[in-house]
Amino acid sequence: MKKNILTLALAMFLLTNAEASEWQDILKAANAAASPKTKQTINNLLHNAPSHLQQGSQPIQINQLTEFLMQGAGVTQAQAQGGVGILLQLAKNKLQAGEFAQLEQAIPNLQSLLNAVPALQQPSTLSSLAKLAGGSGGTVSNLLTMVSLFKQLGLSFAQIQQFVPLVLDYVNTEQGATVAKLLGSAIIDN
Repeated sequence: MKKNILTLALAMFLLTNAEASEWQDILKAANAAASPKTKQTINNLLHNAPSHLQQGSQPIQINQLTEFLMQGAGVTQAQAQGGVGILLQLAKNKLQAGEFAQLEQAIPNLQSLLNAVPALQQPSTLSSLAKLAGGSGGTVSNLLTMVSLFKQLGLSFAQIQQFVPLVLDYVNTEQGATVAKLLGSAIIDN
């Protein structure tokens, strides 16, 4: 945890010196998304699931998840699908194949959500920062990429901050704590 905070602080320092004010806002949003309050909310969702929800009974219906996000975060259908796709892409990159297969089983047509993720338009400042922050798999790199993709979808910082708790809450309700913890660990434990 301390290493993640120090890496984020270093990236913010480097970004400030590079005079990339637009990316300062993105880093601030990424930092806010990883704030103790947000992490506590997500941990409460993951650790306090009712025991009868542990197994989950029905696969997640994409249209219901999309509607839930449209109402909860005030986003469009395309933004909801793309946003969930961003989180699932992060999970796909971080989880073992067998673990991700559990998500695929829980979310039929998961590929359609992955296809809704926009192509990353990465400025050179972000590329340099990602390399300094530990390459393509580092915490700051993952946060920068995720926030950048959300911004490309046209989401505000407030909407970005709402996405992870809303998605995990929905997955927890529909599939139970096991699947929610699996997805949450991939998203949160950068």
